[in-house]
Amino acid sequence: MPTISVEQSLLRQLVESKGRKHDVEDLAFRLPLMGTDIDTCDEQVLDIEIFPDRPDLLSPETLFHGMMPFLHDSPPNPRLLVHPGTISMKVSPELANIRPVILGAVVRGVDIDEDIIKRLMEHQEKLHFALGRGRKRASIGVHDLATIAPPFRVEAVDRQHSFIPLAMEEEMTIDEILQEHPKGVDYAHLL
Repeated sequence: MPTISVEQSLLRQLVESKGRKHDVEDLAFRLPLMGTDIDTCDEQVLDIEIFPDRPDLLSPETLFHGMMPFLHDSPPNPRLLVHPGTISMKVSPELANIRPVILGAVVRGVDIDEDIIKRLMEHQEKLHFALGRGRKRASIGVHDLATIAPPFRVEAVDRQHSFIPLAMEEEMTIDEILQEHPKGVDYAHLL
């Protein structure tokens, strides 16, 4: 089962932003009723295992949204305003048997700092593990819209195709990524 570690100070900040009191003892007593096993729950940290049927609890923020109605009698998750956009994504027909469903979204109006990016990437990896079966059945990509330009294409490319992968400074071919980049090595068996 996937695990998450959440700083109590972050949970306290989120709970108190809704005018509620963060009670660590009550959290330790009642949170297991939501589908978690608690490894540690003290004034500093909450370490929990998330049951497979609760992928909605895999990040500090989604845990917060899940626990507020249960622990604090708050209304459920906030409504998200969704508007049709003008950005398009074209998916190559040859991918129909590999990835039969491909979706995209643009999220705007969110203040993001390094801590939030780190938690978002951790959440992405937990979803890859828990729901995507190690990216075999599903995978998620998160990109900064300021660094890429639509229209977007999803297509298979030649193994000699090159680009600058995440956390690298130089272009690499697909073959080089699969042999040298940590994530490429981890997931090379999927190709």
